[in-house]
Amino acid sequence: MKTFELFKTRIPANSDVVLPLEMQTIQQWKEENGDMLHSNDSRFKIIWITNGSGEYFIDMHNNVFQSDQVLCMKPRQPYKLIFTEDTSGYIISFTDNFLNVGELEFDLTCQVNLFQLFSKSCGITIKEDMIDDMKEIVTRMIREFDNIYLFKTEILKRYLKILLIYITRQFNESFTAVAQTRNNELVQKFMNQLDTNFKLKKMVSDYAGTLCVTPNYLNEIVKKITGYSAGYHIRQRIVLEAKRMALYSDNSMKEIAYELGFLDCAHFSKFFKSITGSNFTEFKKEKLTVAVHI
Repeated sequence: MKTFELFKTRIPANSDVVLPLEMQTIQQWKEENGDMLHSNDSRFKIIWITNGSGEYFIDMHNNVFQSDQVLCMKPRQPYKLIFTEDTSGYIISFTDNFLNVGELEFDLTCQVNLFQLFSKSCGITIKEDMIDDMKEIVTRMIREFDNIYLFKTEILKRYLKILLIYITRQFNESFTAVAQTRNNELVQKFMNQLDTNFKLKKMVSDYAGTLCVTPNYLNEIVKKITGYSAGYHIRQRIVLEAKRMALYSDNSMKEIAYELGFLDCAHFSKFFKSITGSNFTEFKKEKLTVAVHI
């Protein structure tokens, strides 16, 4: 497929404007970003390598891209991408508002599958019999992106949703199909609230109250759908943020503890070690040493 200059951002480089949808070739992305570390991107991102290979570093995990693989990333997820010179493909970035995942027209089963999709943080290999269909969808998005006809945004939204559904089909065999039930909706609401409030709300009862269920019931349903209790997800989300801050900021352990809602630094240190099995200071020193060589 051709390289398309039309996807170069048409706003000043120093602008704070967040475009609802951006599409770039990997070559264009390399020219603009090099191997720069990104830690504050407020958009979802789909990276599809159609040829070549590369490396990616996400939340302390380092892995490799291969041809015909897709990587899906959530907003504000620190990442670093390194592509070989012959790598080609596409990077599609979009805001939550652009996709409108909460629309009633968007089947709840799709919403749950998309949540799982953007939680994988690893390359997804595209099945051979779906590659041509997905390339056709991207081609149509490119064509629509550059036209001046009515309802352009609505058509682009629908193409993007179709593309995401195709990607979720790649792991149908390894992900359990989720029925459209109230339980799924409850889990989705819990996970959304957790991602926003984890610094302030650290007890299952904090979330159960706002969701109008008991803590035991919330733990039970979250574990049934995800395999882990609500309490487990709360602890892991706090630890993930602590690791990010340790790696991507110059803050001390005391400052990080305070930022995450721990008034007692010793309490935070004990909490971190109980969840990760390692001392916070040792973890930071080890990961920073690894990051320097990535």
